[in-house]
Amino acid sequence: GNCEPDAMIISSAGNCLIECNINDDTYNITSSFVPPAEMYIIGSPWSWTWDDVTDGMIPVHSNPGKFWRMQYLDANAQIKFFPVHNSWDNGIGYPEATIPDENVNRAGLSDVDGNISVANAGWYIIVIGADATGQYTVEFLEPKVYLTGNPSGGWDVFDDPRLFTVPANGTGEFESPAFVADCDLRMCIRLENTNWWMTEFNIYDNVIIYRGDGGDQAAVPVTAGQKAYLNFSDNTGRIQ
Repeated sequence: GNCEPDAMIISSAGNCLIECNINDDTYNITSSFVPPAEMYIIGSPWSWTWDDVTDGMIPVHSNPGKFWRMQYLDANAQIKFFPVHNSWDNGIGYPEATIPDENVNRAGLSDVDGNISVANAGWYIIVIGADATGQYTVEFLEPKVYLTGNPSGGWDVFDDPRLFTVPANGTGEFESPAFVADCDLRMCIRLENTNWWMTEFNIYDNVIIYRGDGGDQAAVPVTAGQKAYLNFSDNTGRIQ
């Protein structure tokens, strides 16, 4: 645009960088938002105490500023997101986020003192991501975990026969279908417009290790007839 006396018009909200060239009376407006490298959930399930928040959300591979977590929430739990551990700055609650209506209805979400209040108890895949201007979208998705690869009977098929069962409470185990072949175990959740390996994880020494934004994980050989069991309440798992 031109540097006229009139006010500049910003097309959308968010952090921006304004560069003005006084030599030719022009200016340029670009986003200055830098996606956070980490993201944390805190709230009533952790007594609003940072000491109880020991790990952050999982980065979505190849999607800077986007994170996910499998989480059980009791009815009327309240949560909020922060990009830095042990800091109350730059919090993302109900007023700061866009939450699709389908997600609001699924979890019974509402704004309570700026926090995200969850009326419907249960397991959720909680996703938070920012666009280029720093506007956040928060999603509460169904807790679908999939078996994939040869132990599931093939690649790139994500259907009900490959789904894990979902426990009825917050400390139970997700249970996979029985493996149909001797091969390497692969598991994931699915996010829209995202390849399955961007949200995969595996079990190593009875601990769930998430790929996050890292490289391909080490192979975990399994035997036909075995199953995988996942406890997301403490990030433990087993194969038997």
